[in-house]
Amino acid sequence: MNNIEHFFSTTELTTEAKDNSPGTISGYFHKWNTLSHDRGGYRVVFRKGSFSNITDGDIKAYRDHDYNIYLGRTANTTLRLSEDDVGTPFSLDLPDTTHGRDTAALIEREDIVGMSFGYVPDKYRWKRETQGPVQEHFSGTLVEVSLVFSPAFPNTNVQKNHLYSLNEPNPEFLESLQEFLGTPNRNFAFRTLQLMKISQHNTK
Repeated sequence: MNNIEHFFSTTELTTEAKDNSPGTISGYFHKWNTLSHDRGGYRVVFRKGSFSNITDGDIKAYRDHDYNIYLGRTANTTLRLSEDDVGTPFSLDLPDTTHGRDTAALIEREDIVGMSFGYVPDKYRWKRETQGPVQEHFSGTLVEVSLVFSPAFPNTNVQKNHLYSLNEPNPEFLESLQEFLGTPNRNFAFRTLQLMKISQHNTK
């Protein structure tokens, strides 16, 4: 699937031990109305209902977005997702495999510190906020969720998202940048507009 973006969410993970298995992990993989980390000049927020396929898609769970470390899926109910007013709670029955047992141990040691999810945006808009441009999401397709070690977005993902915006800038994003030229964020806005000109020139 093209245009998958990854988003990190710090969350408290709870482990429920079970006989002869690594146990069940539960928590929220994302909470509504929470601003993301800086994603190369803008932030992201998800509104309730942003995950359009949460009840009918075959969504898979991995560790650190590594497709070789498969942990469960909604199709066989080893991964269970739902939605409430707070966000998107989940529960995951870890497999009785080396990866499953290792994951349980890493959570217990607090090496795994949160969740990340792969998402294909559908309906969203750009907003101007005091801290900079914000991409506000209303619907899209959830592809996978991952238990992850680090809260930082991978540099390659940030750069890809940023360059995509530079080469094919959203009109609302451009308008937002123009408005920021008259605010304390004018240095960011000016540099971004200059990079857009350079990027578009290099792709002609």
